[in-house]
Amino acid sequence: MTHAIVDPETMGDFLSGVWKRNLEWRHYGVGFEFLRMTNSIVKIEKYRASSKDANSIHLTWSFGESLREQLKFGYVMKITHSFGDAPSSSNKQNGGRIANNNPNNKSNYLLNLQWQYSGEQCTGYYHMKTSTLTLNFILKDSCVTFIYRVIDENTMSITCIEVDEDHTPTIQFGQMCRLNMKKYSKVLESAKK
Repeated sequence: MTHAIVDPETMGDFLSGVWKRNLEWRHYGVGFEFLRMTNSIVKIEKYRASSKDANSIHLTWSFGESLREQLKFGYVMKITHSFGDAPSSSNKQNGGRIANNNPNNKSNYLLNLQWQYSGEQCTGYYHMKTSTLTLNFILKDSCVTFIYRVIDENTMSITCIEVDEDHTPTIQFGQMCRLNMKKYSKVLESAKK
């Protein structure tokens, strides 16, 4: 499954859905002091922003504690190919034209990710060879980096480093599992009874 992600469309197809995210939080330091465990819902929905933007996919990320409650909007992420972003000698030799067939061009294995969070432009990449999604939130008073490693079609492992000027840095790690909404809806219905 992980090698099937080759372009913005297949990345959007893979990420779309409802996920359960479980993280363990620890201080990032000598003792790695345990802080807490968190469980949250992440809902990712795919859409095309406009017909002018046919080479990219947009995903809306929403977060919450339960599907029983309204999820909180997080951000809209734009996914595009990274072809031609990294300068290479073949680009120069071709008069500046993009040479997508060069197997040594690392851009051939990346998808660009862009979004805004708290008024700041954020960036990331999906690396096709390692099935790894890296999200960088460089904000005014903090830096947060998430690394999602695609394990299979329903599971991702997560590592997160969060640093700000007021707190001890934290490391968060855990997993994100896709929810089977048919089964989950039955559980929600039976819980209401």
